[in-house]
This record gives sequence, structure tokens and C-alpha cells, in this order.
Amino acid sequence: MQFDFTLRRDGVPDAIQGHGEVVNHLGQADAASAGCRIIGFDGDGAERLQEWLVTHVICSATVRISEKDAMAIVSGHSLV
Repeated sequence: MQFDFTLRRDGVPDAIQGHGEVVNHLGQADAASAGCRIIGFDGDGAERLQEWLVTHVICSATVRISEKDAMAIVSGHSLV
């Protein structure tokens, strides 16, 4: 099943829109979770999401890191 989505950040008027697909379901109907994958973003959504994530990494770091280091974390392999 495919769907459209919108990502928003608290206190920021910007939004990112795109398209996703449900890839699996877990649990019962009353407490189900769905695994999804992003199919694509509208416009420059992928670049803006990367900017959001780099900013989040920099602001969340417990030690000072550069924008270059944050970009490497965002664009690197998944740790999950």
C-alpha cells in the first residue's frame, strides 16, 4: 500500500512531502505497527531532510562536532 506523507518540525514553518510504501505489519489491529519505506520526496525534500538531520545531530551531540562530521553521520550506514 502506498501513501503520501508530510514531515513537520515543531516551531518551523517548513514541511517536507513525499511518498512511502508499507512493507510489513506487526501486531494486532488494535495495537498494530507498520514498517514503511520512503519511495521519494517532492521537490527538494531529500536535500531539506538532510539539512534537518544534520542540524539535529549537531544540536544533540554531547561533544562539539563540525557540520562535516554531522553530514558524515547522517549520510553514513545505518547503526540500527
